[in-house]
Amino acid sequence: QRFKRMTSDQILNYSAVVYGPAGLNILSGMMPKHQAFNLVISNVPGPREPLYWNGAKLDALYPASIVLDGQALNITMTSYLDKLEV
Repeated sequence: QRFKRMTSDQILNYSAVVYGPAGLNILSGMMPKHQAFNLVISNVPGPREPLYWNGAKLDALYPASIVLDGQALNITMTSYLDKLEV
């Protein structure tokens, strides 16, 4: 509910502050070996206007997910224009 009032930049900054320490634990090797979950699902809102590079229009935007040790599945969805890519 609170994210509906936030811009995408604010959501990104909030996520970095809230989830940043978990990333540091992973990189430092201090993460417990047995996690409470092994499935991660995320929805990343993409641009609503078309993007171009050197005059070529971007047709689709696909997410790149990283599966970590002990994680069974990572599903990431990204939107671009009126499409949803998984």
